[in-house]
Formats: sequence, structure tokens, C-alpha cells
Amino acid sequence: MDALKFLTSQRNWECRLSPDGIKIYAPSQRQAMWACEEFFDDLALTALKFYGKVTLSSVQNPDLSIEIHDFMWRSGAKDIMNNIIHPKVYLAEVKIYTPEFAMALSNLIENSDMNLGIVRLSDNVQIGLTRAMSGLLGVSDLSPNTKVRREDYWHPHDLYDFTQIWKRQLNTDGTSILEYRYRALRNSVISKTDWNSYVTKYRLLQDGEEFYHLSEVVATEPIPAPVSV
Repeated sequence: MDALKFLTSQRNWECRLSPDGIKIYAPSQRQAMWACEEFFDDLALTALKFYGKVTLSSVQNPDLSIEIHDFMWRSGAKDIMNNIIHPKVYLAEVKIYTPEFAMALSNLIENSDMNLGIVRLSDNVQIGLTRAMSGLLGVSDLSPNTKVRREDYWHPHDLYDFTQIWKRQLNTDGTSILEYRYRALRNSVISKTDWNSYVTKYRLLQDGEEFYHLSEVVATEPIPAPVSV
């Protein structure tokens, strides 16, 4: 991840993450080729962690496309296949502006056995979930759940109260943590009647002009459907 952290810190470089992998846009074709040669092994390891592919492209020449695949890394084929068959994290398309945010996404992968998620606050979309969350949500493929908004599954009264509270208590310096109990559908993609009570810890992250909630579910239990939603 050192290469990704370095490249996202450079001026005029852009990095995007999607279910197709990571795409890095260099300011020029020469710089894209340099990055490939300089960081090839590290970028192949990054491909292993993020959906199997890193593509280097150029703002000046969009037709340029250098693909680095996970199988190009020096690790054994068994580890590679395990990662492809069982993704460690499910992520929607998201731009990466700072090394700090790139590392936050990497930490989701490193802690894929924990019930972690990430929500983009500009539209309340749940853009990322670790593999462990498949147990709580009752499905093996979490890709559809990276497109839902909090309004789709939170109880509206709890969401309103939570929004007022986090704006007062959370900051982006990494020191503040908010633990909150709320009611929500277990998985709004598959059921509109299956409700749970959740206790979740939240941190606030900033990447460029975007803000995100990094969450960890610490407790959950089934509850009857609320009388009014």
C-alpha cells in the first residue's frame, strides 16, 4: 500500500476505487509508465487486496491503459484464489483524494473479520462493508448493499436524532468516537419487515471535500417491527 499512499499524495494524480478495481490517473503518459516500473510489485499486491486489478492511465492520453493484476504478485496462487473467491471488503465506486483515506480503506481490508462499514455523508450511501458483515446481513454477496442509503434501512426517528448528535460530538482529528443505539432493517435489500437493534461505534473521516462515517457494529439483536416507521 506504500505506492498507493504515495501516489495519492502527489499533485494532479487521481485515484478511483470501484468493484472493477483501482484506477490511477497520472498527469502524463510518461509518469504513468514510471509509476508502473517504480511500484510494480507494490501495485500488484494492492490489486490482490482490491478486486484483483490496478489500472494506470493518463489524463493526457485516456487511451493509455496499463493493467496490473493480482496474479502478477509474487504470492502463491492459493492466497490469490482465496481472495478472489472470498472478497475481504465490498466497496462501491469512490474517489480517493488523500493518503489518509486510502489507508482507512486499507484498514477495512486488514480487519475484514470485524463488522465494519463506511458511509459517505454527502448522500448517506453505505459505500463499503467488510466480509464479516455478511453474517449480520444474512447474505454472501454484499455488493447490492454498497448502494443503499441510510434512509432505506434506518428508523427515521433514530436517524434524525443520530444526525443531530454526531454533528455535535464527532470531529475529524481521529480522537472522537460516538457509540449509538438505533433501530434498522437487518437487510433492506431482501426484506422490509426484518428489524434489528444495533449498537455501533462511529468515527468521522474527511477526504478532500467528502466526509465519511467509519462504523463498527458491536452488538445487535432482533426486535419486533416498529409500530410506526
